[in-house]
Amino acid sequence: MSMICELFIVPAASARQVLGDPAKVHELYESLMGSGVGLSLEKSWHGLHFVLTGTAWEGVSPLNFLATGGATVGDEDVGYGPARILDPDGVAELDKALGAISDAEFARRFIPAALFDASLTLRVGIDTNPKRKRGVKQGRGDEAAGEFR
Repeated sequence: MSMICELFIVPAASARQVLGDPAKVHELYESLMGSGVGLSLEKSWHGLHFVLTGTAWEGVSPLNFLATGGATVGDEDVGYGPARILDPDGVAELDKALGAISDAEFARRFIPAALFDASLTLRVGIDTNPKRKRGVKQGRGDEAAGEFR
């Protein structure tokens, strides 16, 4: 089993309701699945978190939102712990912080060897042969599903 990440747009009233009654998080999750208001990052969330924060699990708010950001929804386990919710102010802070990272800055932070060294939950293989210029390959086990250039 792998640790994946799913992000959803949740109405503020629903967020308040589930924070007040964490047992309703499963019902909320089911209502959001397939609704078109979400994004599944699958295992790539961990690499993205690393590029944004420079750490495997920590980081400074708001850029640590994928691993540790937001308020936990009680102790209802939704797979690897409780769900977390960013309130509207947290979303605004995150938007501002993400907007301040240019494409060039993101590219500067993206260091395939550092992703590999951090032992992240995504499975990566690093091709270190400079003649091939292939970079990172993502896949299941030994099979490469794709590669970034």
